[in-house]
Amino acid sequence: MYAPAIIDAKEAERFKLGPYDARLLIDIKAQGHVRYLYVLVVIKDGKPCYYISSEVNEMAAELGGGSHFLCAFEGDRHSNYGCDDKWADLATFKEMAIKMAKDHLTVK
Repeated sequence: MYAPAIIDAKEAERFKLGPYDARLLIDIKAQGHVRYLYVLVVIKDGKPCYYISSEVNEMAAELGGGSHFLCAFEGDRHSNYGCDDKWADLATFKEMAIKMAKDHLTVK
């Protein structure tokens, strides 16, 4: 599965999404050039199966747009759902990430 290259992170919260476990990560140190502000990891049978991330928009100052991208790692692909300053707010990110995970995994 394609996933964020996380070296280290702090777990801000742990909770259930239906039959899945979820971890909300902050203070993320990642390998490579992408900087993650937040990542929601969804886990099934002890293994990550879906990720939603808030990724820093390094070009916002030069090109405009929001400060962070909302992205998802689904199987072998990375999807970008656009950039907005609101993805830098933990509560707003968490709310949307949970909604996206529930929709993707068909959890009520």
